Amino acid sequence: MLEYLSLEQLDELQKREAEIKEREIALAAKKAAMLQKQENLSELQAIASDVSKPLAQRVAAKIKICDMN
Repeated sequence: MLEYLSLEQLDELQKREAEIKEREIALAAKKAAMLQKQENLSELQAIASDVSKPLAQRVAAKIKICDMN
């Protein structure tokens, strides 16, 4: 059976749809921000590993020098 909505019901339905769309947009923005943070974190980790390799080599070299003395 076909059911008709009153103007009030239709208005309420449209308001709910608008609220849902706003929430979806906010969620998408939040996800995008999280992905960007993760991407930045990955870049920082890559930089840190590049920096820490030479540092680790220098520390190892100093340890070898100390062991020789």
